[in-house]
Amino acid sequence: MNKENITYKQMYELINCNELDINITSKDVIKNITPLKKDIKNNYVFYKKNIFFKIFSFISYLIVFILLYPLLSIYYLPKVKGKKNLKKVKNAVFISNHSFILDCVLLNTHVFKFRRPYMLASINHFKIPLIKEFITLFKAVPIPNNLNNYRNFLQKTDEKLKNNNSLL
Repeated sequence: MNKENITYKQMYELINCNELDINITSKDVIKNITPLKKDIKNNYVFYKKNIFFKIFSFISYLIVFILLYPLLSIYYLPKVKGKKNLKKVKNAVFISNHSFILDCVLLNTHVFKFRRPYMLASINHFKIPLIKEFITLFKAVPIPNNLNNYRNFLQKTDEKLKNNNSLL
């Protein structure tokens, strides 16, 4: 069995459980390394508005795009079907099934190009010191795990969607 291509059914068979088992559905199946145990604060800024951050974010994206676009094009040979339909879309929520580790990178370089949607990510990724800064530059937003932060997150996300931004 190829490690990158495993179905949910195969995964549940490997760990001997039913897919509706509460012990599995309420927890992450794969435990990420989180050296920092801090949670996000109530006043966390989910969507950065600072002009310097936006400029630095765009420059970082441009560098990564220039480096990764040719590499991913050669290695994966991606084909995008229905790309012309995306030109009509101003704001949308795109859902990826995480079929492999670089799917967010591949979607950003080959599908969205310079539209750059906000990417929702697990809060665990924001507990790793250098990774947090890196993914924030690429418009990743943590999904909070407490109710007060989640309400604030939903409100800010609704505002972004109303202002012609997209989510991945």
